[in-house]
Amino acid sequence: MPRNIWIFIFLLAIVLGGIWLWVQSEQSAEPAPSSASQPSSEWTTAPEGGVKVNLPETPMTNAPVDAPNSDSEQQGRATSE
Repeated sequence: MPRNIWIFIFLLAIVLGGIWLWVQSEQSAEPAPSSASQPSSEWTTAPEGGVKVNLPETPMTNAPVDAPNSDSEQQGRATSE
């Protein structure tokens, strides 16, 4: 009988330890409260001693720069035959 009690206590300790670890992980997964407004990481000041670079203002597009022309593809097929 005493052996069964120790097995029960051991299993209970494992279950309670697992629950405690789960609670700790849930608390650490919560996002930390953020301040009123954090500065954007997209734009920042130039570092000291940095090289000044002037980039051209270009619109962003999804089209590739050298898009193949369908007419040139058809002409290429016609000449290769």
